[in-house]
Amino acid sequence: MTAERSDTLPVADEHGELQGVVTAADIEQALNEARQGLTASALVHPAPELRANQPIADAIAALAAGNDDGVPVLAPDRQEPVGWLTHRQLLRAMRS
Repeated sequence: MTAERSDTLPVADEHGELQGVVTAADIEQALNEARQGLTASALVHPAPELRANQPIADAIAALAAGNDDGVPVLAPDRQEPVGWLTHRQLLRAMRS
């Protein structure tokens, strides 16, 4: 999370399919509760779906629907995450 400079990141399974997202707060809570053997998939919560080929209006709606700092961007025809869209990136794109 530090390397990505994000409080939320997508979690994919062994097949590369999106399972949801995990937040820094989720991880912090698990560490504070000393839950040993916990995996990222146990901390996952659902995220709005946004496909790489969807219009910008859908991206705005997905960002507004979530409570996280961004949303995973999925391949047009698979549940595979291909990117991460933040509010800041969206505003930059709209300004260009």
